[in-house]
Amino acid sequence: MLWIWYRIEPLISPYPQALDRYCWLTGRLKKNISAKDRVDYLYSVLGILDTKASSLMTFDGIVLAVLAIVAKQHPVWVLIISLLVLISMMLCLWVAAIMWRFLELCGPKKASINKEIESLCKVMRVRERAYQWAWALSLVSVIMMTALVLVKLMG
Repeated sequence: MLWIWYRIEPLISPYPQALDRYCWLTGRLKKNISAKDRVDYLYSVLGILDTKASSLMTFDGIVLAVLAIVAKQHPVWVLIISLLVLISMMLCLWVAAIMWRFLELCGPKKASINKEIESLCKVMRVRERAYQWAWALSLVSVIMMTALVLVKLMG
């Protein structure tokens, strides 16, 4: 039961507004940390999310290939599962999207890097949420596909 709450809780609870509070809650960073270390951390998280989203898209592609094999026998179920998988893939594409809008917030004329950090933190939280939804949709589609296969095997 705790595992289910661990997976669902980030989807329904609001994220903290400040990077310090977020990092303090997750235990990922110490309280006193330099701006460079914060930016490095945020980029590493975004890189990890990109890798995970790419892997999930690969998995979703395999699920679609399996669905193509059974498409004629259960077209309605296959359509529903395919839609879930395609939505998951679109979310993954959004997670892996490259956007550099936050660079305009920081530059040689700007004295503070805090706006870039805040922008990166927002991007990180939105992409984490999108990845979590994509993962949940993939999980639901696999459960439905497993039920479809069991129904086919039973009769």
